[in-house]
Amino acid sequence: MATFATETGTPGTSYAVSLGDLNNDGILDLVTASYVTNGSIQGQASRLLGTSRSGVAPILPFSLKTQTGAKAALNLMTSKLNLLSSQSGTIGVNQSRVGIAISNLSSTTENYQAASSRITDTDIAEESADLVRQQF
Repeated sequence: MATFATETGTPGTSYAVSLGDLNNDGILDLVTASYVTNGSIQGQASRLLGTSRSGVAPILPFSLKTQTGAKAALNLMTSKLNLLSSQSGTIGVNQSRVGIAISNLSSTTENYQAASSRITDTDIAEESADLVRQQF
């Protein structure tokens, strides 16, 4: 948070809170203004730049009606596109990891089924041999 002096005035006559995107990052920032008395009358304003977790910030409203609005929207869209590209890469890496895990589990399942089949076949062959031996 940054705080800075503003014009002087009568204490208690003016308080303001405003939201806006001060640094063009697509996230709303908070600005407050008030009068402070510390022996003298002095105005004070504070700003708090908004933050967000990666990928959570919404796209703020924009206008393409003017050249200035279009340029501001272009910067906003460029930063959002870069963020989406980064997130797409992260999703791709995670999908690859899940695919490899599925492949490993499938292979392990086949190996266990083959081992189980060999054990069952061995038991049946042994029992059959014992049965034939006992019949003689």
